[in-house]
Amino acid sequence: MNEGQKNGASWLLSEKIELLTPNISNMSAIALYFISEKETSKQKYVVELVLKILDDTQEIARVNLMLLSEVTWCA
Repeated sequence: MNEGQKNGASWLLSEKIELLTPNISNMSAIALYFISEKETSKQKYVVELVLKILDDTQEIARVNLMLLSEVTWCA
């Protein structure tokens, strides 16, 4: 992650958690994906991210996040 995103102010607008399997016994990896960014009229950005939680063989959970950010994530 760029330094600007680490220290820039971001506000969580929404989150949606999906459990894709009933048994979550072993988490082996977490992956964060940038989906999109839209600039608002006041030089702020609405950013959409997906956090995927994986075990050894499959995706076990997904968290969709929407943020309002002061810095661009497209870089």
